[in-house]
Amino acid sequence: MSTETDPVWLARSTDPETSHEAATQVNVRASQAEVLRVLRQFGPLSDVTIQRLSHIHGSRYWSPERLRTARKELVVAGLVEWTGKTEKLPSGRSGRVWRAVEKGIER
Repeated sequence: MSTETDPVWLARSTDPETSHEAATQVNVRASQAEVLRVLRQFGPLSDVTIQRLSHIHGSRYWSPERLRTARKELVVAGLVEWTGKTEKLPSGRSGRVWRAVEKGIER
């Protein structure tokens, strides 16, 4: 049985072989750690701002899609939650603002 962090889960059965190859190279835990690091360092943020600050202050580049997925995985794991607030994004749309929860901050 696969889990959300298994490479098998990161590509659909209908995806091309290149997607399955890429899925084996994704470091899921490292991208999740990056989202938590940014939220701990800068406080509650939208996905867009998490990606921007990760790009500016991170040690490696993560795609916006990988960071959004990592944030969603952390929500499912109970380590990140929606603040109940939104912010206006560069696109003009509203985006949810996320925060690390206390159990996600404990080391």
